Amino acid sequence: MGDWLLWYLVISGLGWLAFPILYRLAPSLADRGYTVSRALGWLLWGFLFWLPASLGLLRNEVASLLLAAAFLGVLSLWALSAIPPHELTAWFRARARLVVIAELLFLASFGLWTLVRATNPEALGTEKPMELAFINAILRSPAFPPHDPWLSGYAISYYYFGYVLVAMLAMICGTEGAIAFNLGGSLLFSLSALGAYGLVYNLLRGRNTADEQRLASSGSSHLWPLFGPLFLLLVSNLEGFLQVLHGRGLFWRVEGNGVWASPFWKWLDIKDLNQPPTLPLTWMPRRFWWWWRASRVLQDYDLAGVAREIIDEFPFFAYLLADLHPHVLAMPFGLLAMHLALALFWGDGNQRRVGLRLSLLRWEGEPWLALNLPFFLLGAVCLGGMAFLNTWDFPTFVALAAGSFALGRLLRGERTFWQAGGDLLKFGMVTGFAGVLLYLPFYLGFSSQVGGILPNLIYPTRGAHFWVMFAPLLLPIFAYLLSLRRLAGEAGWLRRGLVLSGSLMLALFALSLALGGVDFAYPSCTDAIPRFIERPKRPASDHRSVHPPFERTWRLAHLAWPALPHPGLAHRLDPADKFPNWRARLRRAAYSDGGAAHPRARVFLPARSLRLEDEHHFQILLSSLANVEPGGSLWQCPFIAESAPTLAGSF
Repeated sequence: MGDWLLWYLVISGLGWLAFPILYRLAPSLADRGYTVSRALGWLLWGFLFWLPASLGLLRNEVASLLLAAAFLGVLSLWALSAIPPHELTAWFRARARLVVIAELLFLASFGLWTLVRATNPEALGTEKPMELAFINAILRSPAFPPHDPWLSGYAISYYYFGYVLVAMLAMICGTEGAIAFNLGGSLLFSLSALGAYGLVYNLLRGRNTADEQRLASSGSSHLWPLFGPLFLLLVSNLEGFLQVLHGRGLFWRVEGNGVWASPFWKWLDIKDLNQPPTLPLTWMPRRFWWWWRASRVLQDYDLAGVAREIIDEFPFFAYLLADLHPHVLAMPFGLLAMHLALALFWGDGNQRRVGLRLSLLRWEGEPWLALNLPFFLLGAVCLGGMAFLNTWDFPTFVALAAGSFALGRLLRGERTFWQAGGDLLKFGMVTGFAGVLLYLPFYLGFSSQVGGILPNLIYPTRGAHFWVMFAPLLLPIFAYLLSLRRLAGEAGWLRRGLVLSGSLMLALFALSLALGGVDFAYPSCTDAIPRFIERPKRPASDHRSVHPPFERTWRLAHLAWPALPHPGLAHRLDPADKFPNWRARLRRAAYSDGGAAHPRARVFLPARSLRLEDEHHFQILLSSLANVEPGGSLWQCPFIAESAPTLAGSF
């Protein structure tokens, strides 16, 4: 309880420090960024600590964390200097209901998920030991980059910023790594709930104006946004419902030879569900780890007809499983990026215009790109941090921000269509470059196992599987579109939207075919496919102690050129037998480039292919909830524990 309370107070304090920054830079948001202020404060605090520590200017200790918090306080004072005190007071009075609901939502979700984790705290099975090892390695490293727990004498080569953020809270609060592992998951869950609530609130309210009477509407306008965290974190795909039908034997029949047959389940072709149900038939599935199948809906086959397992996790599955994967660690910050994109769409990004030109020597005439410089820097820190949190998110959210910036200017009549297209490219290039530059030490020490980028020509997603995954999200959106059509009385805008989206899909499909054709006709061109930088891992000493801080800074400067609940709420899992096959997931150390592995080091190398299946739809006037990861499932929570609740996640 003491650790939970400390984490709650610290993250709330970071939110209060960051709120004036968003209040000043994002005035068009109806909540002025209040619902994502905690996420922003946590991210800025982490960046202000990690960057100097990576340059050798700070040690990995509590004093450095306090100094970084002081830097954040200075930024907060800068923002407050332009905000009259009576204005903030009036805002809190006008938004009292919003603030109360947001605080209750954060408190309830943080407390609820902490209780869930306390009933099942083992850091056992899947990738949990690896992620706990990252947190402990960061806590025990005297300087940055932190030690690699799997390869003695080397630094972590991974997008580990999320683990740094969790370890910072653990260090400042004096929390053990095993407890921080579970509190970190609970905090991410609650911040995501709060961010989803704020995003829907801002979308429903529309652009903030001085019309206080319109904004001070009925309490129902504050309750409808609660569907945001519901659909983001609790709504599932349809696989759980199908599990119930399958377990009851529906659509199965027994042939004359005693063999069970079902054309429907064979056609659907979801693993396990295409096999006969176990007897006796019941409404509650009884297959071991049956709830796992919801994260493996997609079935791919290569040209030889060999099946390949595809991972299609969704938020609730990830939080229930409790692995601190980067895509989970990045979720509240992805929602923060969506808020900033919405602010860009409504024009916050080019207030107090500051010209950013391709040629900085020429300042006359129209600027090459007009931006609010403080907002641009804030966006670069947030978007650049997405690469360090979960690298695949970086291009997605940069594209979202650039598209929102360009589309907003186009709809306000500030730019023509082609000028807006140019703004999209320029904003994306400048922001992407700035995001990489701000996190340059990460890129210099990072090497990836990914070998390149290839078009997907033989693994199309079946329509049936697509609807199993996304129907709970798409059906409400379609119903909303139809209601708008009925209210508007004409469907011209709907037809234009369908034509635009269909044309985009066809263009991407044509591009994929063209790339495949080039690769087929000219195999040597494969060598020209963009590849991630690959280099041998360097000992930690090469990063940490060879170069003095200012020499390392100089070197970096020279080098500086990403509501259908799932059945099983009462499903009881014996903690002693929950992960009986976890040792099978261990793989021997895969690094053989001259480094001596830690005596107990093991590397988790899952024998599976990972494909990003998220449908990042940022339809700014409809819904943004499908952008993070689709769905969530509620029911299969292993809530009953054999022992007293605890957050100690050791194994």
